Amino acid sequence: MPRRIDLAVTLAEEAGVHPEWVYSDPWERQVVLGPSSSKTLTRDVGAVFMFFFTSPDAPNGGAGWANNHAPGMYDPAALYKFGEPSRQAHKDGLYHPENAGFWYREMQDARHAGLDFALLNVYGPDLDHARMDPLRTALKRLTDEHGSNIIKLGLFDDTWTWGQPWFGSFWEQKPDCRDVEGAAQLLYEAKWQPFFKAIPRDHWYLVNNRPMIYFYNSNTLQNRENFDRVLPVMKTLFKRDFGIDPWVAVDTAFNYRSSMKEVSDSHFKWYTFDLPGNHASETRNGITLTHSMVRWDPISRGNSRVARAARLDDLLAKDDAILKRVLNGTRDSDILVLATWNDLGEGTGINRCYDYYWDGGWKQPNHFMDLIRRSQAGEVFDVSGQ
Repeated sequence: MPRRIDLAVTLAEEAGVHPEWVYSDPWERQVVLGPSSSKTLTRDVGAVFMFFFTSPDAPNGGAGWANNHAPGMYDPAALYKFGEPSRQAHKDGLYHPENAGFWYREMQDARHAGLDFALLNVYGPDLDHARMDPLRTALKRLTDEHGSNIIKLGLFDDTWTWGQPWFGSFWEQKPDCRDVEGAAQLLYEAKWQPFFKAIPRDHWYLVNNRPMIYFYNSNTLQNRENFDRVLPVMKTLFKRDFGIDPWVAVDTAFNYRSSMKEVSDSHFKWYTFDLPGNHASETRNGITLTHSMVRWDPISRGNSRVARAARLDDLLAKDDAILKRVLNGTRDSDILVLATWNDLGEGTGINRCYDYYWDGGWKQPNHFMDLIRRSQAGEVFDVSGQ
């Protein structure tokens, strides 16, 4: 199993030993990886991209939270330094969205992996200048260096924030889908409008020339069975402001009525570990969208951030078996969305990580990235022994 120093400390203390172990990057160096240009499949691959990180502070900079560990989580890493003065210079080198180097390295790594797009996981309060300015700075440098061979961006509208007490009175409310116009206006102006104003249009990921939006259910919208009436109003507001209809895939939790398939453009099922092939696909209007979670380890995060040993009934998916099967089985899909690129807490990430380990051996920090890159270049993996 991958190392967990916080778990090792807990087990040692239970045995009466008090070690002073800390996380450290075991690799001699973290190499710079350039963008991929080896794609031969027509399938586009993207991933849900998290950017709520608070490194080096808790939660993800503290013990008992992360199941993957990236450079720059605890101390500044040279690889994540941007090298230009900024208002957020104190974040330089850290795995933090106020650091332009975070965006630059993650976006370049994602393109190296062969990803065509990233769906930025937007909670709402994170659409501020402190995070969006560094993102735009990173995108400009990537464009200057690599031209059009850079990753495109879509919106992952994570509705979790509504009703939460930590972000101010605005986010304490819960949109009520019975109030069609009011809910549509609220949802649109809170995320869709500011997100697409913040991201330069040249960097939008388009499906049939329409910007892509993933709309996720967190059980926070009131009377969500009425969302099929709210969504068309949101799309109308978008077209009013941007002159184009968005391409919207909704969580299957919103499929209460058949009319949802008439007003949305596709749908996705978030949790796929219990499905044949570990992925969910839908073909609509000639486009096949596939969604898959390929890794999973929420044990400590689901245990109040206190490390504990795994039990036999815990679901753990730490190796590359699922990703290989999914990449093999979705070659004919038009779009494959992986969940996620870099959720360190749930251990679903496939990004650069310094503690990938299974079957008695360390894996390269870019192990999962390399699999996607090779698959997009046409390789079919041998999964007979997995």
